[in-house]
Amino acid sequence: MQHQKNNKCYCGENCKFVAQQFHLKMKVYSLLFFTTCFVLMSQLSFSQGCSDAGVCSVGSLNIIQFKYEYLPAEKQHLEQMKAEDTELMGDTEDLPASRQGTANYTPPQLKEKKTDPAIEPPTKVSASIDTTAATDYSPLIHYYKYAKYSFQFTAQYGIGDRSTSILISELAGNIIIIKQKLFGQVKLPYYFINGELGSVNGVGDITLSLSYFVFNKNRVNISVTGGAKIPTNNANLTIADLPLPMVYQTSLGSTDALLGIKLSYKKWDFTLGYQHSFNSIGNQYLHNFTVENVPSYNNYFESNIMKRADDAVFRVNRNFKFKKIIIHGGLLFIYHTANDDVTNASGERVKVNGSKGLTLNLNIAGTVPVSKDFDVVFTFANPFITRKSRPDGLARKVVIIAGVKYNLFKN
Repeated sequence: MQHQKNNKCYCGENCKFVAQQFHLKMKVYSLLFFTTCFVLMSQLSFSQGCSDAGVCSVGSLNIIQFKYEYLPAEKQHLEQMKAEDTELMGDTEDLPASRQGTANYTPPQLKEKKTDPAIEPPTKVSASIDTTAATDYSPLIHYYKYAKYSFQFTAQYGIGDRSTSILISELAGNIIIIKQKLFGQVKLPYYFINGELGSVNGVGDITLSLSYFVFNKNRVNISVTGGAKIPTNNANLTIADLPLPMVYQTSLGSTDALLGIKLSYKKWDFTLGYQHSFNSIGNQYLHNFTVENVPSYNNYFESNIMKRADDAVFRVNRNFKFKKIIIHGGLLFIYHTANDDVTNASGERVKVNGSKGLTLNLNIAGTVPVSKDFDVVFTFANPFITRKSRPDGLARKVVIIAGVKYNLFKN
């Protein structure tokens, strides 16, 4: 009998090991698929630079999540924590399905701790547990605590129309306004642009946003985001009194409203966004004269007094976790809802044919924790499908973003 029992235990451990290896291989294969697609498409077309426009990367709509602190139950000091600061969650995702069950129980940590009556943490938790070994609770109970403040500095490199190099240094700050519910964000970029027409630099558009978590429970949360993009100039920078096309502008020149909603379910994120531009811009670039020694001056899209059409955005991405490193891979759909308007050399308002349509990007992003407070973040983007005409100057052949993030956890 003892021999049979040992054989059964040995088989169970082997099955668990095989299952873990299978899940690991699936993660690796999925990540390789996204990476291969990214490399293959990198030389084929231009993407729309979403981070320039705003709505794709604002607040909770960003592909990289808000930072939270992972707190195993055996390390809890519940008497020092406020109930509204934490969210109690069961996590049995890595357990084999045959070992998962449902039961109500009181973890020893909660039985033994004497807490302040004003805090009143829950004494019973419903979670999936291993009913064959109910004495091991440590993998099952986790507390998540969002950072009170976070500050992120990133450097973004992109290649625009006619191989124009665009470097953006951006500082972003996030703050919790209402615990576990309302987050505020401010983003301030600075542009360095260099190409065949010359070099310019300057402060980019300021982005302000609020993100509200409507539903935030175990493995499922829904957030809504509203914000505004505020121009820092009228998008009419010049070199030697020559109007420059939009790819050389540090601002889009318009005041925009940003709206979106995001659903996160287990390892998947689904995002819908919309960006509305309220005004025409002051750009004066036209093909109405020839510039000596600059034969390529008229090879860009005309954007004189342009009125940008609205953008509708949909993104789906999957999250992969390798120990502490988190990788996000997915597709970003940006639909320009109408053709943009410009004023031609005769003073007439005309539509830019081909500026309406779909841009489809492949995105890969990641977070590498250096410590509890510091992360390294990165993002890559490349296109599958592009619009024929892009007078807004947001075309990017490749986008690479890298930076550091500081998270301040404070009661």
